[in-house]
Amino acid sequence: MVMRGRYRVVSLLCLCQYVVSLQYNTQVPFHKKLIDNRMLCLKKQGERSPPLSQLMQQQDDPEWAALDCDLWLSRNEQGIQTSHYRFRYLSYPAMLQRMRALELLYPDMVRLYSAQDDFGLPSAGKCSEEEGVEKNQPCKVWVMEVGNMQARTEETPRLFFSGALHGDERIGPTALLELVSFLLGTYAVDPWARIMLDSRVLVLIPAANAVGYQESKRDELGVDPNRDFAFDTSSSRCMQSVAARSVNEVWRRNIFSLAVTFHGGDNLIAHPWGDTKHCPGYPGRCQAREGMLSSWISPDHTAMLILSKYASDFAGPLPTGRMEKFRFGPLNDPRVIYPVGGGMEDWAYGASWAPGGVNCLPS
Repeated sequence: MVMRGRYRVVSLLCLCQYVVSLQYNTQVPFHKKLIDNRMLCLKKQGERSPPLSQLMQQQDDPEWAALDCDLWLSRNEQGIQTSHYRFRYLSYPAMLQRMRALELLYPDMVRLYSAQDDFGLPSAGKCSEEEGVEKNQPCKVWVMEVGNMQARTEETPRLFFSGALHGDERIGPTALLELVSFLLGTYAVDPWARIMLDSRVLVLIPAANAVGYQESKRDELGVDPNRDFAFDTSSSRCMQSVAARSVNEVWRRNIFSLAVTFHGGDNLIAHPWGDTKHCPGYPGRCQAREGMLSSWISPDHTAMLILSKYASDFAGPLPTGRMEKFRFGPLNDPRVIYPVGGGMEDWAYGASWAPGGVNCLPS
């Protein structure tokens, strides 16, 4: 594992059980309808017709089926008010189709590649690239770069997002692809989306554990990818999974300012430290012993805590009926979650400078 230089990255973990759309009270178009409409327009106009026709999914709404481009442009200007939308978890084929569609629709904004093609990494198994078709293609770890390519410079900040390190925690790919669909779909009319894509590069690995996501299994061929990173572990027990190696290669190519990784099964936003070395009382939950509380407080604790609190406040009450929000704090805080060795969050934050980083020698 090679990291360039010594720098600290704001690294957040988001455990989520819900994907909920915002309620729009302003004249902002809803991204999904805009993108579906744009696909219909391009199909009618004959632009990239063969590949788009393969990527199109039949719409249930007859209004969309009858839509023409003049009407779409009209709605693009006027705005489409939508109070809610029910998201469904994307399968591996649906995720891949969405990414390919976005690259076709926004060629100046989206670049799609795989860790296998760009970095020469192996595949961990077979996946299906079309719904209902036999798993006959190598599972690939797909990477999306999203941002205004013409406005990009070497100094443009780069942000990293990942999902499905655990293949059975399926919220990440859907959340991330809905995020970039929203930004791309509203870029022309929403100043906030325009600022985001003009001034930053978003680098996403929606399903890092590709074979696990295809099979809806936590591990990758018996290896837990979120125990496989080069921090707080032994040199022979890291970078064994294609998932971890894919993330590592993307990090070698980029210098990131912020990293967010999505998991499932709980509702929290957490940040380093989250390793066993900064955990009084390990094994088990860390203990808040007198005089030792600071052991899990990282040098950038304040910045990460503020970001986590802001994200929790912005998300608002969870749809549980109990008015609760995402809880937040250090990973090692027993009120938040628990420590792990070889976790991506602490590797991303501290492997290039903090004690605990290791040189991997996987078999």
